[in-house]
Amino acid sequence: MLAGRLLASYDQHLSRALAWSTKSRLRASILLILLCLLVFVPGVFSRPPVDRTEVRYAISARIMLETGDWLVPRDKKGAEVGRPIGIVWLQALSAKLFGPQTHDAIWAYRLPSLLGATLAVLFLFLGVRSIVGDQTAFCASVLVAHSLFLAVQARLALPQAGALAAAVAAQTSLARLYVGRDKLSSSCRNRAVLIFWTALGVGILLNSFIVPILAAATLLTLFIQDRSLKWFGGKSHFIGVPLAILIALPWPLSFWLSIADPTPDPALSLVAWLSLVADSQSMNFRAFPGSFILMAWVGLLPCILLVWASCQLAWQNRDKLVMRFLFAWFVPYIAVLEIISNKPPLYMVQYVLPALAIAVAMRITDNPITGMPAPVPAPLWSRIAWIFLGIFLGSAALGLHIAVGEPVSPQLVIAAAAVMILFTASAVA
Repeated sequence: MLAGRLLASYDQHLSRALAWSTKSRLRASILLILLCLLVFVPGVFSRPPVDRTEVRYAISARIMLETGDWLVPRDKKGAEVGRPIGIVWLQALSAKLFGPQTHDAIWAYRLPSLLGATLAVLFLFLGVRSIVGDQTAFCASVLVAHSLFLAVQARLALPQAGALAAAVAAQTSLARLYVGRDKLSSSCRNRAVLIFWTALGVGILLNSFIVPILAAATLLTLFIQDRSLKWFGGKSHFIGVPLAILIALPWPLSFWLSIADPTPDPALSLVAWLSLVADSQSMNFRAFPGSFILMAWVGLLPCILLVWASCQLAWQNRDKLVMRFLFAWFVPYIAVLEIISNKPPLYMVQYVLPALAIAVAMRITDNPITGMPAPVPAPLWSRIAWIFLGIFLGSAALGLHIAVGEPVSPQLVIAAAAVMILFTASAVA
């Protein structure tokens, strides 16, 4: 069929482009940064505040600039208990950098999120390229850059994008230590350990203990699988642990000063305090069972149909260290979220999207772990579902603009039609 021939030609050109893009580490890094700017920047400067939580963070940063109190985050009512001090610092410094005229502009407080999202994509490529190869690492990074969740978080003045960068740095360092246990030189091992502990400290400073929780769940699962953590040993931990504590120290200090402040938040229960320690975001209701798994799947748009095939590949190669690590990265963290279930999926599941993206990238690229990719079978029901998904996405973009009274521009109509046509063509091929 014509669609099949067109997509076959597209596949050949895509393979050449991927090889050219990853010819050098510098070229690949520059292309990823440019991709992130292209994907994330639209809306950062023009979109008004759409999340009341980002408004509260921006107000805290502005009050920090006005009062000169850099240890206790405040809103208009008083001290904010549990607000991560690191992200407020970055937002305040961002607004200060651009001058007093930007202190009331929301975009000045969004720039740290834009930076964090870009670093998360870049860290993923640099962190796993030695494990799965340059092309697979580049492909995984591109998939994360196109993630629906990261696209949202990069445009909001919230701590999640920055915390994701810290999480990726920590997890990829663990992956290098685990997969390269018998191959890493002493200097490479020490560097990975120091990056791991530094990322944990930065993660705590930016968004409470969610990054250490992710790392601890991964380490516990690997210990259960292997009955050993000898690969994680080494003298460099004696430097790494104090370094992490030193970096993270301002957050517990800020937490204590906020509680001791004469005008803190309303009294919080022990459960609420523990929830804030885990992550700064929470909901007033419990998510329905399976919502975090579902959102992790949806977060990988536009390659959600490859997730099942990628899981099959991971199962077939479950004896490989890489697959065991990806399992330890994804499964226990999602299980913890399902048990807690009072955290918003939009702000929580992005921490495991890199693991899914690596699995999908290994399914569609040649790599040293699984070799050349085999054709992905597509049953009739999945093709039909894919067509309807494209129609839904294109129609939703138009419908949302009409629903809120926004004019429907010709560019939007063309973009919606292109989405429908691409989804349909790929399903028919």
